Amino acid sequence: MTVEDTRDILGIWAGDGGEGAKYWLHVFTELKNRGLGDVLMPVCDGLKGPPEAVEAVWPRAIVQTCVVHLLRNSFRYAARQDWDKVAGAFKPVYTAPNEDAATERFLEFQEV
Repeated sequence: MTVEDTRDILGIWAGDGGEGAKYWLHVFTELKNRGLGDVLMPVCDGLKGPPEAVEAVWPRAIVQTCVVHLLRNSFRYAARQDWDKVAGAFKPVYTAPNEDAATERFLEFQEV
């Protein structure tokens, strides 16, 4: 997403099966060399490699794990039969209109 709220496809890479920091460093360096001077907030899926590579190429960027992956990762702390309940109880946190509201919803979520 750009600051003008448009989406740009910057490239398509077919990897050799590796998704580590070295692979992502190559991809991000190529993007930077093609003119992508700065990245504000890359959203990653929770792998260890992308945040390390982002830090090396764009040290001021704030890496965010996508909400879907955060939610999926939280399921490991609940029994399978409770996953729907956890997902429903957590939704007000990530759909909150601002940080203060999200903090309040998270405190409520902790009490459930």
